[in-house]
Amino acid sequence: MAEKKQTPGRLYIPMTLTLHTQTAVNVFKGKRHKGPIGLKAFDVLAKRQMQAAKSGDDMAQQCLDSILEGINTVQQSIQRHTQQLKIQTERLPHINLLPSQSPQPYEAKVLLETPYGVGISNLVVQLDVLGRSVKTLNISGMIDEGLYQQIVQDQKHRIRKAMGVVLTG
Repeated sequence: MAEKKQTPGRLYIPMTLTLHTQTAVNVFKGKRHKGPIGLKAFDVLAKRQMQAAKSGDDMAQQCLDSILEGINTVQQSIQRHTQQLKIQTERLPHINLLPSQSPQPYEAKVLLETPYGVGISNLVVQLDVLGRSVKTLNISGMIDEGLYQQIVQDQKHRIRKAMGVVLTG
C-alpha cells in the first residue's frame, strides 16, 4: 500500500497585538455585518488582490498600490502626532511619563498572510499608543482631551479608509 504524501499547509505570520484602547480594538475587530472590516477580513481580501495582481490584473495592482500609499500616509501622520505629544511630555523633565495602560488589555491574536495585513496591524498598535499617550497627557493636565481625541479619531478613520480600499478594488 502506497504511503499518502503529506504537504504542509499555508504559511501565516502569527501575531498577538496587546491593545489598551477601545478605539484600537474596534479597528482590529471591525464590524460583523455592516460597517468597516476588521484586520482578519482585510488580510483575506488583500491576499485575493495579491493573487489577482500576480495573474496580471492591473486593477488589483492599483488597489494594492493604494493600500500601501494609505498605510504609509497614516504611519507618517501618526508618527508626527506622536512626536508632538512627546514634546509635550518634555515639559516635565524630571518625570518619565509613559503611555497609560489598561489593567486588562485586549490580546488580539491573528494569523496574517500579507505584508498589507502586517502594515495595518502596525498602524493599529501605533493608534493604540497614540490614544494612550493622549490620555496620559490629559490625566496629567497638560493637554485638552477634546482636541487630541479628535486627532485619534481622525487617524482611526484614515486607517479604516486604507483598509476599505480592498472592498472597492
